[in-house]
This record gives sequence, C-alpha cells and structure tokens, in this order.
Amino acid sequence: MKKTLMIICALLIGISCLTGCKNTQYDEKNEDTVVIVEDDSKYYSMNLNNEYNFETGYDNLYYIADQDQYIFSEDDKLGLLSNTGEVVLTNTYDKLLVIDANHFRVAINDEFGIISETGTVLVPLEYDYLYMEDEDNITFEKDGMYGFMNINAEVYMSYNTSNLDYTYNSYHMIKGQAIVKIGSEFVVIDKDQKIITPTFYLIYRVGDVYVCWSTFLSGGLFVYNNYIYNNEGNMITQQVFSKVYTHGENIYAEYTKDGLNHWMLFDGQGVVITQDTDEAYYNAEELKLQYCLDDYYLYNSDVAYNGDSKYTAQDNETIVNVTNDFIVVKTINGYGLRSYAGTTLLLPIYINGSATIGDISLFSFSNTETGEVDGADYLYIGSDQTGTEYAIGFKDYKSVVYYDGDTLSLTDYGVQRVNNGYMIANNSKGEGVLDMEGNTIIPLTHSNVVAIYFTNNYQF
Repeated sequence: MKKTLMIICALLIGISCLTGCKNTQYDEKNEDTVVIVEDDSKYYSMNLNNEYNFETGYDNLYYIADQDQYIFSEDDKLGLLSNTGEVVLTNTYDKLLVIDANHFRVAINDEFGIISETGTVLVPLEYDYLYMEDEDNITFEKDGMYGFMNINAEVYMSYNTSNLDYTYNSYHMIKGQAIVKIGSEFVVIDKDQKIITPTFYLIYRVGDVYVCWSTFLSGGLFVYNNYIYNNEGNMITQQVFSKVYTHGENIYAEYTKDGLNHWMLFDGQGVVITQDTDEAYYNAEELKLQYCLDDYYLYNSDVAYNGDSKYTAQDNETIVNVTNDFIVVKTINGYGLRSYAGTTLLLPIYINGSATIGDISLFSFSNTETGEVDGADYLYIGSDQTGTEYAIGFKDYKSVVYYDGDTLSLTDYGVQRVNNGYMIANNSKGEGVLDMEGNTIIPLTHSNVVAIYFTNNYQF
C-alpha cells in the first residue's frame, strides 16, 4: 500500500520525538502496574518503568487485578503465582478460576472441585460443574443431577439437569434463590424449595429481579410476552413488554401503546431509572439499542438519539454505530465520526469532485500529492478501563487517535487499542506502550503486548 503523509488540523508539539525516544524518567507509582508482554513464545510481567516484575517467563500468564495474583500455564497445566512471582499453587490443574482470596475452583480431567489458597481440598474434585457465590451457596452438577450445597459438600437441594443452560448464570443459587426447571417450564425457588414466581416459558436473572417470558399461540404464530418480577415474587409493573434487553444489572424494556413504541429503563433492583417522553422518537424505522458507559442510545442507519439530542444522517451517509460522545458514519470514501450536534470529528468531505477540509475540527488523513482528504480505511471505537471513550483511525500504516477530546497523530506507529490511559502500539520492530502524548513508555521491541493493568496499590 502506498504511504501517504498525514495532515493534522491542530499542530502537535513534539511529534518528532515519536520515532523512538524512550521515557527514562522513573516513576514510583509505575511500579504498581502490570504489563503482560510476549517474547519468544513466553509471557512476562513488566511495569510502566520498563522493568520486569519478575524474570521468569511462562507459556501463558494471566493477571488477576482484584487479587494481585497471576494464573500461569506451563506444560498445559495451570498454577497460581503471587505478585512477586512466587509459586502459590503448583501447575497441576487443567482449569483454575479465582473465586476470592481463599477459594479457587479447579478441575483435573473435567472433574471440578474447590481448594483453598494453600491447596487444601475444600470440595472434592468430582463434579461436572461448580459455581460458588459464597460458602453457603454453591451450585453443582454431577451424574445427571444438579443442585445446591455448602462448602462442606452438604447438599440441600437437587434436580434433574434436563436441558439446562448455564450461559447466563441463571441456574445458580444466588442470594438464597435459584431458577429451576419443573417439567417444561421454569420457576424461582428459595433455599427451602418455596416457589417464588409463577411458572414461565423462560426466566433469567438480572441483578435482584427476574425477567420472565410467557408464550402463547396466536394466528398460527408464537407470541412472547415479558414480565419483570422482584425477588419477593411480585410484578414490578403491570406493563407487559414486547422486548427486553439487558446489560449488566440494567434492564431496557419496550412496549406498544396506541400504535407507538415506548420504553422504560430499570436498575437491578427493579426501580425505573428513566422512560421515554418524546413519542415521535419511535415512529421511525425500528431502532437498535446501544449500551455505552452506563447509558442507552437508540439509532438506526438514518437517525441517532442521545437524551434530548437527535442526529440525522446527511446525504450519502449511513450511521453504523453510536457512543456517548460520537456517532460512527460510513460514506463511499471511508468511515468517520460526527458529534450529536453535527460537528465533524473525522470524515472525508468532497464537494464537486474536489476536496475541502470543510468543518473538520479535529483531524483527517490527507494526500499531499492530490490534495484529497480521505476517511479512515478502518476505524475502531471503544472505551478503556478508566471509562474514557476513544477512536483509532488507520490509513496507509498511519494512526490518528481521538481520546478524551484530544487528537494525536502518529506517523510511524499503528495503534491497536487504548488500555488504561496508555496506547498499545506497533511498528516494524514489534509492539510496545506509548502514553497519550505519544512518548515511548515500553519500547516497541516485544512480540506482543497483551494488556496493561493497575494494581490495588496504584495511586493516580
């Protein structure tokens, strides 16, 4: 692919430093970071001072930030390391999951059990499936039966496992309640086997409430209705919903009234957070739901809504995604960004066959030979662990990063993603870490940079 020069609308100071300067300033707080890198098919733990947290490399290495420990893999077996690299549990397990500081779910030959931090077996490795919420609420499956027990493996309830699906954790005993299947339908029960809800075609848990589906045959078609119950078995609202979406512990539910679509947003306790107030929003073509940064947005290819803000696609433009801060659009010239107010953040604009910067306020790619302004061949959007949204545009081996309202042009690096306020980038020599000003933090000499984490001791 022919390389082109990149023009940025705002001059960036110090861009010449991006070609390889190394950040040599030592920062004590950067000791409390973990960067997992790969070299020569081994994985290592480093920090943002470009130091190794410990020297040994492993076939694979997973950092668990909440526990400040590592799961490591050697010879296809898993074990546990301390934050200094000392072996806590030897690599003898096929599967290992950290439940909390004192409990670990492990498996050998697909037989699951629970062990302590010292390796003491708490629940024997003889179960087909295990899920532990706490020592009194452990869900198990064994020999065609599933049920609930405590940490001493004392079973207080068991059922046949016919057609159960654990994908959404629906059938776990959580806070003393579980969803079970009786015949062909489902109910919610408590630890005393008291039935909490009526029977339904399907039930799934969201926070402390239950979304319940019923089905009936009408005109030769199956019709699905959705109801929301609390953990006391009471309907939260008498409204019957046609569609229900969930994200985390929030519930977005739609219903139809007087020929118009309406919606309500509930939290995990069943409390209404907000609901629509503008009925005109929902007369348009069916809208998609997008969840981003603890909020919901509705859009289709022609229109996007953000609270009271409404954006309508321009001519020859298609809306392909939305976030809290911007809208991703596609034209025949590439992908770009617009704000909900219509300001162009990254977009090619052609007028009568000639190029113009137009109202581009942040950045664009430009070919100095033709003067044409191009959109990104590829545009990636996301939010990092700090909750800050970002967008990365790629064009001819160059990158432009839009992060927290600022723009950075990188002429020699390909930025893969933003991770905890740092950029994981690559060039012809390898992968490394840059800060959000483009300074090199970890040189781009590694085969792979997996992720960047802050430990519990990190001070912002």
